[in-house]
Amino acid sequence: MEKGRVYITGAGPGDERLVTVRCRELIENADVIVYDRLASEKLLCYAKEDCELIYAGKEPKNHTLNQQEINNVLVKKARENKSVLRLKGGDPFIFGRGGEEAERLFDEGIEFEVVPGISSFYSVCAYAGIPVTHRDYASSVHVFTGHKKNDGEIDFKSVAKLKGTLVFLMSMKNLSNITKELMANGMDKNIPSAVIQWGTTPKQKPIIGTLGDIAEKAKEEKINHAAIAVIGDVVKAREKIEWQKYRPLWKKKIAVTRTTDKIGEIEKVLSEKGAFVMPFPTIKIGEPNDYTALDNAIYNISKYSLIVFTSVNGVDSFFGRMRKLHKDIRSLSNIKIFAIGKRTKEAIEERGIFVDLMPEKYNSDMGGKLIAENIHEGDFVLYPTSDIAGDSIVEAVEKVGGSVDKITAYTNTVNTDINSSVLEDIRNGGYDAVVFASSSQAENFINIVGKENINSKIFSIGVKTTETLEKNGVKVDATAEVSTIEGVCDAVLKELL
Repeated sequence: MEKGRVYITGAGPGDERLVTVRCRELIENADVIVYDRLASEKLLCYAKEDCELIYAGKEPKNHTLNQQEINNVLVKKARENKSVLRLKGGDPFIFGRGGEEAERLFDEGIEFEVVPGISSFYSVCAYAGIPVTHRDYASSVHVFTGHKKNDGEIDFKSVAKLKGTLVFLMSMKNLSNITKELMANGMDKNIPSAVIQWGTTPKQKPIIGTLGDIAEKAKEEKINHAAIAVIGDVVKAREKIEWQKYRPLWKKKIAVTRTTDKIGEIEKVLSEKGAFVMPFPTIKIGEPNDYTALDNAIYNISKYSLIVFTSVNGVDSFFGRMRKLHKDIRSLSNIKIFAIGKRTKEAIEERGIFVDLMPEKYNSDMGGKLIAENIHEGDFVLYPTSDIAGDSIVEAVEKVGGSVDKITAYTNTVNTDINSSVLEDIRNGGYDAVVFASSSQAENFINIVGKENINSKIFSIGVKTTETLEKNGVKVDATAEVSTIEGVCDAVLKELL
């Protein structure tokens, strides 16, 4: 049996995209993940289905697990010969107690690896438009923790004489005392200062002031954890380089429904526009109980004049079985290929096959009409699809005298493994929008969330999806003019700007 090992890594400052490639690899392969409250929950979406998730969130006066208990968990799970990921906000060795955890593992004779992360002390400043160094303002940066293992460890007399940028992490509880001590030891009360709460996330809130008033301003705005304080002339640069405000969807929270195993293109497009996009997997794609029908169709593939694909999942399943049965694409040489949807077309052509037919409007009704125009009486059509697919394509083919083998290539069921905190946030109106890319995603979402709990703007990729939502009593704010990823993203932009 493989020996247990612990990986101590930083998850970055909050934006899940600010994570290292190595950290992402470890999340995807870990048997156990022990994570903090400052590690983005979106990162956990990449964990294996059977990964054990252990929340070790720590905030002032409210520790789910104390440090000793966390150390014990790491040791225990490693001794079970598991791959254990300790996922910490920021960088594990910058005021993150990663060093203490590593020492304990060494003492216990357990192998470990340390993976650095992007620290909040500079990345949060960057997201707020504040460079921690700048030739016009500061040539050095000094980082402190606002609370220490023992009180009185900061030599304010020396710190007050420093010429560079001062950054205080975990400092909100003691910010008033910190600023008073700095001024009492000679620092100018008018030096520019800032406090940034929940940096790099949609909740990011910067407060700008001076050393003399920043603590009071932070108190008035009810700024607490997690936040950092920045003191120095570099704060002036924010007037010109506060870049986030130019991103059209900055600070917008959007939930995107999808399957459990696909990272959606919609998520990528909206994230690029500045939105915080949370995947909400409503569909679980699975294998059929029996592949006999699909295998027989593949063995007798030459009898078909057309193969119909209406989803990427259908493409993946069909070509997966082709490979399993040692059938290559040459066996499809005399068969026309039909696809609904740009992404489906791309998935087919990635296999080295060009699509012959695709409707201009990406839905099954238009697809059925196009198919009927391109087949003849007596033709056989293969339609590998999900177990819940409708019959509009079958009806269109049979209407002109063709025959269809509609075969279950994959199953489409409601995802029951839902992130409870995301679900609660959606039900409480914590998201500006929810985006739907299919009718089945819409139906499953309503079953999971409850239509009475939908308090966000609703966006649909097409007419069929809109009909499903409205049939279930859900008001749709906008339907994509063109039923594509780009189309629904355009609809979101128009409505939320």
